[in-house]
Amino acid sequence: MSSIRSNLFFASISQGLRYLAPLAAYPLLTRRLGVEAFAQFSTLLAVGMVSALFVEFGYGLHSVRELAAREGNEAASTVGILCTGRAITLAITALSLIIFFIIRDQSLSDYAFALSVAVAYGFSASWYFIAMEDSRTLALIDLLSALSTLALVWLYVSGPSDVGVAMACISLPLVIANAYGHACAIRRLGFKLPALRDAAASIRNSAYFFFFTGFPSITGRWGVIAVSISSSPSQIAVFAAADKVVTAAINSTVPISRVLLPRVARAAVTDMKHALSTINKMLCGTAALFSTCAIATCLLSQLVLEFLFKGENLGSDGLGIFVAQILVIPVAACARLLTQVGLVSFKLERIAAVASILVAIIYVPVAFSVGSSGNSPIIIVILRIILEGASFATLLLLFRHHIRRKLKSD
Repeated sequence: MSSIRSNLFFASISQGLRYLAPLAAYPLLTRRLGVEAFAQFSTLLAVGMVSALFVEFGYGLHSVRELAAREGNEAASTVGILCTGRAITLAITALSLIIFFIIRDQSLSDYAFALSVAVAYGFSASWYFIAMEDSRTLALIDLLSALSTLALVWLYVSGPSDVGVAMACISLPLVIANAYGHACAIRRLGFKLPALRDAAASIRNSAYFFFFTGFPSITGRWGVIAVSISSSPSQIAVFAAADKVVTAAINSTVPISRVLLPRVARAAVTDMKHALSTINKMLCGTAALFSTCAIATCLLSQLVLEFLFKGENLGSDGLGIFVAQILVIPVAACARLLTQVGLVSFKLERIAAVASILVAIIYVPVAFSVGSSGNSPIIIVILRIILEGASFATLLLLFRHHIRRKLKSD
C-alpha cells in the first residue's frame, strides 16, 4: 500500500507540473503579449497540441503495457518500435501540418513554432519512467521543466512581438527532458531497430490507444482552433485559457490511472468483482471531487479571470465562456478514468475507440461551422458537454453489460 501511495503522490506531482506550468505562465504571457498576441499564441499552441496527439499516436500507453510483460531483448525491441513508430508519425504529421499552414496562408515561422510544440509533447519520455515505476524521477524532471518554462518566460518574453519566443519557452525544456528520458530508456533497456513490417504493425496496434486517448483531447483543442476563425481576440484568449484549465483538471486524473491500471488489469483476470468494485469507487470519488472543484471554480471565476487577464477588456461574454468551459470537467474526468482504467483493464479498447471517433466526427465539423459563422463560442462548449456526456453514459452502460455477462459466464 505504501508503494501505491508513493507512486500516486509523485505521479500526481509530475502530471500536475506538466500541465500547470504553462497555465502558471499565462498571467505573465497575457500581460506582456497583450490580448491579441496572446490569442495568436493560444491558436498556435492549440494547433501544436493537436499535432502532438498524432505524433504520440497512443505509443506511450501501449509501450507501458508492453514493457510490463517483457524483459531483455523483447524490451529492447519495444523501445525500438516506439522510437521508430513515433519517427514515422512525426514525419507524417509534419507533412500534414505544413499543408494545413499553406492552406491557411500562414508563415513558415508559425509552422516551426507549432511543430516544436508537437515534438515537445508528442515525444514525451514519461512512458519509460511509468513502466519502470519511477514516478519520483519523473516528478523531478517535470519540476525542473516547469521552473525552466517560468524562468524563460520571465526573462525573454517582453512584448507582443515575442509570440515565437513564448512558444520556445514552452517547448525547449520539454524537448530537453524528452531527450534525457529516451537516453535513459535506451541505456537501461537497449534499442533494437525493428523491421519495417513490425514498425507498421506497431502503428496499427497503437492506433487503438490513440483513438481512445487522443481523440478525446482533440475536441477541446480543436475548439480553440474553431473559435480562432472569426471570434474576437478576447474571446479566443478566454476560451484558450479556460481550455487550459479544463485540460489540466482532466489530466490530473492520469496519476490515478497510472497507479490503478496495472492493479485493476490483474484483478480483471483473478478477481473480477474486486476490479469492478475498485472502478465503481474510483468513478464515484472522481465525480464528487471534480464536481466540487468545478463548482468552486465557477463561483471564483471572476477572480480567476482577473488573475489571468488583469486589466484586460474581455468583452461582455468573457465570463460566460469561462464558466461554460469549466462545466465540462466532471464528465470529461470520469470518462477519461473509465476509459483508461476500466476499458483498458478489460481489453475493451475498441469500444472506446469507436465512441471517440464518433464524438470527433460530430464535434469537429460542427465546431468549425459554428466558429466560421461568428456565433458565440459558448455554443461550441455546450456541444462538447452534450457529446462528452452522451459518450460517457454509453461507455458506462456497455462496460457494465460486459461485466455482468462475464460474471454470469464464470
